[in-house]
Amino acid sequence: MAPVGAEGAVGAWTPTTGFPVPLTGMAVVAAKAHLYAIDGLSGAQSSLRYAPIGPDGNLGAWQDGPPLPIALNGAEGAVVAVLGEHLYATSGIGMISDRVFVCPLGTDGVPGAWTETLRMPQPRAAHRLAAAGNKLFAIGGIDGTQFGSTRDTVYIGDVAPSGQVTAWRVGPPLPERRSFGAAAVVDGMLVYLGGLSPFGDFAERLRADVFIAPLNQAGDPVAWRAAAPYPQATYGPGIAAAGRIVY
Repeated sequence: MAPVGAEGAVGAWTPTTGFPVPLTGMAVVAAKAHLYAIDGLSGAQSSLRYAPIGPDGNLGAWQDGPPLPIALNGAEGAVVAVLGEHLYATSGIGMISDRVFVCPLGTDGVPGAWTETLRMPQPRAAHRLAAAGNKLFAIGGIDGTQFGSTRDTVYIGDVAPSGQVTAWRVGPPLPERRSFGAAAVVDGMLVYLGGLSPFGDFAERLRADVFIAPLNQAGDPVAWRAAAPYPQATYGPGIAAAGRIVY
C-alpha cells in the first residue's frame, strides 16, 4: 500500500495484511471500504477473498467469500469490474468465453452469491472490463476463431438497478486491434492503455498507445482518439483512476 497526496503523488510503499495463500494472476478491485481479490492461481481458481480497508489504509483480515461458479482464469486472472453495488467477472486468458457473472455487495461490503447474467455477444479472453454509471464496457481481446484473433470491438452492457445486464450493444471500435491492455473510466473518459497488437513477434506486438473515448450524456463512448502514450510499451498492465488522475 502507498498513500496518495492531494496533488496525486504516490508516497512510499509499505506492506499490509497479506493473502492467506500465495496468489498470482488474480484480479483486485476496491469498493465498499473493502478490497476484493477474485480468481488467481492458487489451486482454488474460482475463489473470492475480501478484506476491510481501515481508516489508515491498512487491510484487516482476509475472508473467503462465495466462489465463482466456474474458474475463469487459466494463465491470467479473471477480468473484473465493480459497478455500484455489484462485482462483475468475465473470463481471463485461459478460457475464451461469453459468460458474465455478477455478485452483489451488501451495505457492509460482504459479497453475496455469484449468479450468471446476460452473456456477451461473442466469446472473449484477454479483453478488459471497465464500468461507469449504469454501463459495462468490454474492450478488445481475442476470440476463438483462430490463434491470434485479436479484436477491436467494444461491447456496451446496459445494467439494471438489480445489477443484471439487460442488453449488450456494439460501441465505437478501438482505433486498432488490441488484447492484454488495461482499461478504466477517468473523469468521463473511457481509457485503454498498452497491450498487444495482432502482428509480429512478441516484442513487435507490444504497444504503448493510449486511446481515449469521451462518454456522452447517455454514458456511451463516442469516437476514440489517441492520447499521450505510456512511457514504455507494456503487456498486461493494470490501471486505476482517482478523480482526474490515472495510475
